[in-house]
Amino acid sequence: MPNGEERTVLIAVGIALLLFWLVFKLIFTAIDRDLANMILNNGLLIAGAVLFFQGTIMRND
Repeated sequence: MPNGEERTVLIAVGIALLLFWLVFKLIFTAIDRDLANMILNNGLLIAGAVLFFQGTIMRND
């Protein structure tokens, strides 16, 4: 399990990711809804995978 400091960093990254997603969605939906949906879906998939693998690597340390 991640220690307290690593857990705080993961939580902060998660909150920042959610805020970025919200702002990005608001901006790009006003410009082009299809482009926004494509980028957001792929971006969230990649970000989720990165956080998952980062968590597993830290657990092995």
